[in-house]
Amino acid sequence: MGGLLLGLAVLSRSSVLAFVPLGLWWLWSRLRRVADGRQAARGLAILAVTAGLVVSPWLARTYRFHGRPFYFLSTVGSGLWTGNNPHATGSTLTRDGTPIRYTAPPEFLEQLFRLPEVEQDALLRRTALAYMSAHPARTVRLFLG
Repeated sequence: MGGLLLGLAVLSRSSVLAFVPLGLWWLWSRLRRVADGRQAARGLAILAVTAGLVVSPWLARTYRFHGRPFYFLSTVGSGLWTGNNPHATGSTLTRDGTPIRYTAPPEFLEQLFRLPEVEQDALLRRTALAYMSAHPARTVRLFLG
């Protein structure tokens, strides 16, 4: 049941993956109180395999569709760029209500909209990371809000 719930949680919100190591460590520490190490390891293995079986159809589908391994969301780059560009405000809108995406130079938008989804994500991620590297103080201010 735990593996089923974990798999569904990951499919619903892939950021759950960030908490899996801590959750598994916590579960391991609790299982060790009531079972020996072998039984605890077996329980965690069953949980992991079950979660893997739940997410595997989606992973297979995205691999088949995109032709390469792919994480669960293709909006990581978009979110990162929205918060880290010259017009970023901490919102998806500028102060005058314009969507942040439309403040980008026209040639960038033209290039972006010609790309398939996965490549759009990669371009936005690279552009955001370059901006963050070039403007670390502003990046920290935007992060702190």
